[in-house]
Amino acid sequence: MDQVEAIDNQQEPQQVEVKQEVKTPEIDFRSTKHRVKVDGEELEIPYDDLLSGYNLNRVSDKRLKEAAKMRKDVESFVSRLSDGDLSLLEEFVPKEKLRGWAEKELTEYVQWEELPEYEKKRIIAEQERDKVKKELELRDKRDSDEKYAIIDQQVALEIDNEISDAIESLRKTSGFEVPVTAELVQDIARLMLSQLQDGDERMTAKSATEKIWDRYRKKFGSYVSSLSASDLKGILTPSQLKALRKEELEEAMSSMSNNIRQFKSDGTEKKKKTEKIDVDSFFKQLDKKFYGR
Repeated sequence: MDQVEAIDNQQEPQQVEVKQEVKTPEIDFRSTKHRVKVDGEELEIPYDDLLSGYNLNRVSDKRLKEAAKMRKDVESFVSRLSDGDLSLLEEFVPKEKLRGWAEKELTEYVQWEELPEYEKKRIIAEQERDKVKKELELRDKRDSDEKYAIIDQQVALEIDNEISDAIESLRKTSGFEVPVTAELVQDIARLMLSQLQDGDERMTAKSATEKIWDRYRKKFGSYVSSLSASDLKGILTPSQLKALRKEELEEAMSSMSNNIRQFKSDGTEKKKKTEKIDVDSFFKQLDKKFYGR
């Protein structure tokens, strides 16, 4: 029996358990977008934005907690002072200064209590009067500031309208399309208001605009004087170049016309001189020419 069992054991194959390692694919979270819901709206946000937003929220939460704790400590400090616990001041103010302040307050209190009743009423009335006077002064100053602010706005609007009209008038008289820039308007307004500092009357917008525009032209001339003709062609617009060529052509034609008129005028004068010779003089010239007498 033992031999049979031994043979059967030899015939049974041995089963070997083999474990296979399953490799999970690596995911690059930084290169992918993640779906989140913000205020009921689903958004796809990159990983870096999620990380930075999380860090920012952590910092914000920490700051809010610190601010809340600080506010709570301040409220507790003020509450204890209101209840009369002045020992807290010893952490911030030396005892000598606290003692001096207390002695001063005590002295003033004793002096106040020793005053007659009518004197106390007088002092209280003066304090109330000064308080009301200060409140009235503050109210008048506030009203005055508001009034001057309105006036300044109106003056600024009037000056702005004057400058716009002056620039439009300059466009019409000069024939140039003057550009309305912030620099131009500021320079005109500054020149208009500069004389007020000296106590003089304000310059008109028209005069200030003409002076500023003339200053711009001179400044432009000083800059372009060193430029070549090709540089100027690159700066000037096609319409400006066309206008310059037309002006040069008109000047040339006008000069030519003047020369022609002058030439005709000289010939006419000579012709008129010959026509003014009388008969006797004419025959005398003939005798001299043909007979030599």
